[in-house]
Amino acid sequence: TQDAKELGFLPHDFDTSELKPILTKVLTGGVLESGSDLRKRKRKLQEISNELNEIFFRYPFQVPPFFALVTRGLGLLEGRLC
Repeated sequence: TQDAKELGFLPHDFDTSELKPILTKVLTGGVLESGSDLRKRKRKLQEISNELNEIFFRYPFQVPPFFALVTRGLGLLEGRLC
C-alpha cells in the first residue's frame, strides 16, 4: 500500500491500515491456490479481478496520468485500442 501511495494510486494522507490486509489476502491467495489447472487458474484470476474491482471502488484509488499513458500505449501496440 505504501508503493500505491508513492506511485499516485492512493492519496498520500490515506490511512491504509484497513486496506493492507484486504489487498494482501486477495493478492497472495490468488493463482497459487489453483495449481497447474488452467481452467481453475482462469476462474481464479477472474475472481481476483472482481475482488480488486470492488476494492478499487470502495477506497480512494485513482489512476495516475503516467499509468494511463503507459496502459494506452500498450493497448495501441497490441492493436486493441483505436
